[in-house]
Amino acid sequence: MQTDSQTNIFSIIQFFMPHLTKVGKRIGRRLLEEPREISGLSLAEFAKSCGCGQASIIRFCRDIGFEGYTEVKELVTEQYREKPAEEGALRLETQESVEALAQNTIHFYMNTLRLISELNPSERFGTAIEKIAESKNIYIFGSGDAIMPCLCAYYRFRRIGIHCFFDADADMQLINAANIREGDIALAISHSGKTRAINTAMQTAAEAGAYTIAITQSGKSPLAKSCRLLFFNAITDMSIGKTMIAHRLAEHAIIEIIYAGVVSMIPEQAVSRLEKSSSILQVNKLCEN
Repeated sequence: MQTDSQTNIFSIIQFFMPHLTKVGKRIGRRLLEEPREISGLSLAEFAKSCGCGQASIIRFCRDIGFEGYTEVKELVTEQYREKPAEEGALRLETQESVEALAQNTIHFYMNTLRLISELNPSERFGTAIEKIAESKNIYIFGSGDAIMPCLCAYYRFRRIGIHCFFDADADMQLINAANIREGDIALAISHSGKTRAINTAMQTAAEAGAYTIAITQSGKSPLAKSCRLLFFNAITDMSIGKTMIAHRLAEHAIIEIIYAGVVSMIPEQAVSRLEKSSSILQVNKLCEN
């Protein structure tokens, strides 16, 4: 994982916890609950304190995106005093006043936006911005309620003159994938990373030589295998049963950051196209008397 001053080791551990092995979760809980202890422990000593082998510690560090124990130890030691409070889950089915529900929803959305910054280093955004600004075409893939952030990306990039392709129909998305060529960008938005049509489209794009980007929850999903650049979808649990809704905010935010960066890289083209589209759209506005 690329790290910078925004990287928060505790947010990263919390994000990856659901995807870790039983031993990995035990190591993660130890770091989250007793971060002060690691500063004085060697790899062998920390492994012993966790009741596992040294290889398990190394595997844990790599599973959460780091090279090894030393890197994780340094970040934990530096940051444990500023460790964020653990966030609970906001359940929309609980009975709360409208005022409390509004305040809690805003709080959890703000936390989601903070986690986006901590889980996705600025270098990752820089790479996506550069690739998209230089691309020939962008092909966008998503299904279900992921169609909304897909449409956001489609409208944003189309308006600044970048050739974009997106269809909500799954069959049409696969047809689009068949037309992808080297030099194109394939962008997938899939929370689970397990949607068959999306994964097939991205695999096809990768085989054609396109640069593949995904916004997803896990670096271990089937989708991740076809992607050269992953943005992690920082989520806060806001569920009705098992249905997550907060992750769409994270996806929209990632798209908006990339879009703003592309505009800054091609300002003359972007501003010119934005001005022209704004002018022609005036025909849809009501005239003031």
